[in-house]
Amino acid sequence: AIMIVLGTLGKFGAVFATMPEPVVGGAWLSMFGMIAAVGLSALQHVDLNSSRNLFVLGFSLFMGLSLPEYILAKPIKIEKAPEFADILNTLFGTGMTVGLL
Repeated sequence: AIMIVLGTLGKFGAVFATMPEPVVGGAWLSMFGMIAAVGLSALQHVDLNSSRNLFVLGFSLFMGLSLPEYILAKPIKIEKAPEFADILNTLFGTGMTVGLL
């Protein structure tokens, strides 16, 4: 949130724009690593002996990993609404979005 606010100011935006890609990649890696760790720590309170909970967890993981790869290989094509097809391809091409749904 701080980077968004400071990015609206010219000088601070220039500082963030000049950050090397490996530094940005490292920041993304640590951020998503923390998000994954928090998500996994929340699973300690879930009854994994319940078949319903196992199904929800397994289905979310499987779809989040497999559907984006399928969408990248075979994109959705809608002739009458190509913009809508682009939106669907973007949403379903991201594992986090698919796992959320």
